[in-house]
Amino acid sequence: MGSKIDLRAARLTTALLWSILWAGFGTALFAGVGQAVPFQLLVTQSSASSVLQVDPNTGATSTLASGFSIDIGIAVNNAGDIFIASPGGKSIIRIDPTTGTQTTVSAGGSFVQPESVAVDAAGDLLVTDAGANAIFRVDPITGAQTILPATLQLSWYDIASNQSGNLFVTASDFPAPWQLDPTTGAVLHNFGCCGFFGLGMGLNGAFFVTTGGVGRNVVGIDPITGAFTGVWNNGFFVAPLDVAMGPDGDLYVTDPNLGGSIIRVDPVTSLQTVVASGLGDVRGIAVFPALIPEPRTALLFCLGLMGLGLRNRANRAPVHSPHGGWPGGLASLQATRSTPGGVVVVSG
Repeated sequence: MGSKIDLRAARLTTALLWSILWAGFGTALFAGVGQAVPFQLLVTQSSASSVLQVDPNTGATSTLASGFSIDIGIAVNNAGDIFIASPGGKSIIRIDPTTGTQTTVSAGGSFVQPESVAVDAAGDLLVTDAGANAIFRVDPITGAQTILPATLQLSWYDIASNQSGNLFVTASDFPAPWQLDPTTGAVLHNFGCCGFFGLGMGLNGAFFVTTGGVGRNVVGIDPITGAFTGVWNNGFFVAPLDVAMGPDGDLYVTDPNLGGSIIRVDPVTSLQTVVASGLGDVRGIAVFPALIPEPRTALLFCLGLMGLGLRNRANRAPVHSPHGGWPGGLASLQATRSTPGGVVVVSG
């Protein structure tokens, strides 16, 4: 009897260990996968009315699309489509990442001065309009515009959303980032002071804001507690405008006042590196492909259960993709995507 109990206990212990190992692997896979994902930076250039494609490793730059009014607004959905907000054109435009072909998604209507755009978890577009003092939800297929009803009447500027449905915005006439209810537009949280401008989402649920020439900071904020998770300042910064986190875990910041530069910031060491410069009036920035969402507890639990069934299989060497820039550019990256609906998070 004792031997049966011991054997059963040993099996349970083995199963538990495999669950922990697989959960750990899942955490590494979904929180740190970015280190193996090739990507490019997409940057809006206001004075040249264009979107630039920048290699994060070499700084090599090319024009993906041009011929439209643009400020900070750029986002990527999980099919790889690129969306820009055009204030002068009072429109949202879709850009094909392979050909650069432009298609108008939504124009006119209630738009006055659409500044920025983000993609929510359902694939809808969220648009800030500084002229209408409103935030819109736009159907990416039909172009139908819906105003979030309870939104404060502010000159909304940048916007970001993540897979959890959290919605964050900044306003040019009120120096603080806000969290709004993505359905009603009601204010859920105001995160304080300091002249925040650009927004970007992180891999772990935190979000990042820039302060422009006010303090020359990039600030990480915990959306639950409101606590600063990091402050990166000075260095090369003159007037940091927008920020995006790359799949490599680094922050990429546009600074039009530093000779039109993109600056890489290591959030751990605070080391700053100029990726590219001489780009002119660079403003918004996004990552292609977009970020992979933060891990979910349920997903890790499922991975643990997988470990129970696979514990007797032979170990396999992990396969890693190339890190950093992608020589073939966006067209080559697009061709490598196995499923257009891959799991990604968008930031605007």
